[in-house]
Amino acid sequence: MNLRRRPEVIAARKSLESDAGEPLKLLCDLANALVCDLAHNLDIARDLDLIGDLLRSIDFAHARARAHASDLICGSIHAGNLVQAGKRANTLARNLTRDIVRTRSLGLARARELTCVRSCARDRSRDLARVLAFSNDLDQRHIVEIRTTELGRVITRLLRREPLQLDRDALQTLLDDFTTADMSYAHLAGVDLAGVQWSEHTTRWPSTIDPEELKTRSAETQLDSGTWTVR
Repeated sequence: MNLRRRPEVIAARKSLESDAGEPLKLLCDLANALVCDLAHNLDIARDLDLIGDLLRSIDFAHARARAHASDLICGSIHAGNLVQAGKRANTLARNLTRDIVRTRSLGLARARELTCVRSCARDRSRDLARVLAFSNDLDQRHIVEIRTTELGRVITRLLRREPLQLDRDALQTLLDDFTTADMSYAHLAGVDLAGVQWSEHTTRWPSTIDPEELKTRSAETQLDSGTWTVR
């Protein structure tokens, strides 16, 4: 539910539905999105540089910590306190592992995000070149195709995953189909549910939503199907 409420998704869907026949508007939107991609690309690259610096700093700090801990452990051993020496060694190992794993995980996540952003930017550049080259001959079918791809790119960026290769109907289903969703603990007060598909049999709503009242604001997809679309 949160995904379909994001401003970027709402804007991309609106463009797909209302601006499908305007190549000039598409051209401007692609150019603006490409500028944002490049800025995002630069931000991630800077983050990766900082993460690299952080890893080097952690390595240096850990080298000093290991030397200090080694002295403490040796002191405990010489004093005959083997239990204390073992505890200190275990604590050191846990701290070293935790810091390195966390930092490297962050670096890998940002690296994957950078790959995704670069892929979107590359594909957007191709679409932009296509619109520029054929702006006078670009028919509505091709504009809808590019707008659909744009919606997929927006969702891809928000989910931080591999690019979605879905057609228009599949994207709509991804955003609107809640026929098997359990939203018992969702906070839906004031949320616009228009377009949401739900089932009176399998959709689970929070206590603030009355399914019978919701039916008065919905249309049944097929008679006696039990599946509804909020108007």
